[in-house]
Amino acid sequence: MALNKAWGVTKSRNYLANQVVAFGLAFLMMVLGMGSVLLNAGLRDVLTVAFLQHTDNFAFHTISFLLLAVTTGVLRSCSSFRFTGCCPTARSIPARSCAPRSTPESFWLVAKWIFEAVVPHMHLEDLYGPFQVSVSLIFWAYVSGLILFAGAQFSVARLGDKQS
Repeated sequence: MALNKAWGVTKSRNYLANQVVAFGLAFLMMVLGMGSVLLNAGLRDVLTVAFLQHTDNFAFHTISFLLLAVTTGVLRSCSSFRFTGCCPTARSIPARSCAPRSTPESFWLVAKWIFEAVVPHMHLEDLYGPFQVSVSLIFWAYVSGLILFAGAQFSVARLGDKQS
């Protein structure tokens, strides 16, 4: 609904069509997530061979971290690009309009690192006990949604500037 509002779409799909699109997007996200895991595992194996099995050093860990960050960022941008293009209903969104939203999506990686650094200091275990993981995941989903919608607003603003 929020993406529809951002793109100025007033007519919604019916319930069944929304469920089909949601299932398709969930499946696509699962494929991209598993692809990211497989790609990063393969890259780590290649890097291990390149370092002649000497993996307990700063250079290996740095290169491994950078490869993980880059591949995760690229796949995250691909998934959000597809998500933004699929969700609006009665209006087809041109790909060139969805592409600029990948720029704000790069902030997602930075936000993830900040989140990973801040969560241990939030003392969620004291507040929520065994539900701390659920609360932190819901909080991260909220932050991710804000970044997604900010990217959509950015794309809409750029499209509006080009049309005027």
